[in-house]
Amino acid sequence: MDKNKKNKFTKGMKGYWEAGWKRTCAMSLIMFGISFGILGLGIFITGSKFNYLTIASVLGMLPAARTLISAIMFYKAKAYTPAAALYDEIESTGYDSIIYELYMTGYSKSFAVAALAADEGGISALLSDEKADAEAAAEHVKTLMEQNGFKGKKIKFYKTTESDKFIARLKHLAQNGNESVDSLEVFELMTQISL
Repeated sequence: MDKNKKNKFTKGMKGYWEAGWKRTCAMSLIMFGISFGILGLGIFITGSKFNYLTIASVLGMLPAARTLISAIMFYKAKAYTPAAALYDEIESTGYDSIIYELYMTGYSKSFAVAALAADEGGISALLSDEKADAEAAAEHVKTLMEQNGFKGKKIKFYKTTESDKFIARLKHLAQNGNESVDSLEVFELMTQISL
């Protein structure tokens, strides 16, 4: 990562879950502080909680609560951050069409994805949660991809215990030069459907 970017983390980068958690926690504290400050100011000025500043304070709680929910989701996601050694092993494969740290919410389950690689045949991904259902994650992503015009793509999700198979797949892709022309569109879709 370029040091001139002031540690700006975006979806798909290593460290996104941790940075997102810190950012949303800080925003939640600021937003709640402003709302409670407005409430206190209204009570101080009028001597009663029945004033227009109370209404403004309550309305300010809505975006603050939304930010707090995001902070909770990032906290849950960052618990699945893989070890740095796994990231190093993934990068040593030489395959470049990879994005990291996606937290996808399905209809009934959520999936923490440590790394996702795109090639011309489809996508391969490594789940961070040992208990996650790889088949359900693949089916969910396949459905979303088909709904967005990516038909006939193979989707393979590997469990954490199968990280060696995922690494082998990346090495195979790197040797054969199977980088996809539409990988940017696939990555954009994957980041849109994740936290």
